[in-house]
Amino acid sequence: MTNANRQFPIEAGSNTVVMAAAAIVLILLGIVFQLGVVVIALAAVALWQIVRFAVEGITLADVGTTMLLGLATLARVIVLIAVASIISINLPWGSDSTRIRRSSRTTSRSL
Repeated sequence: MTNANRQFPIEAGSNTVVMAAAAIVLILLGIVFQLGVVVIALAAVALWQIVRFAVEGITLADVGTTMLLGLATLARVIVLIAVASIISINLPWGSDSTRIRRSSRTTSRSL
């Protein structure tokens, strides 16, 4: 018997190694399946609680108020973006177009 056989008495191609690997894979698949079942159950409970709250606690007046406040926020954001765009375009350092044109001219001359 060689040293390799004394350290690893099971040969790499033997049926025992294949069975052990299959058992490990099955155990890992079982753990993943159980974890998936737990996640799905928790998601179902959360969805049930959300729907129950929505049906029992929210009125159409609440929905209308929320929509109106959301539209007001959207209008403010659009105005702020427009003002910031106008300011950045009109500032001397806000637009890089002249710098880009100048650098492309020098690059083309050097070629």
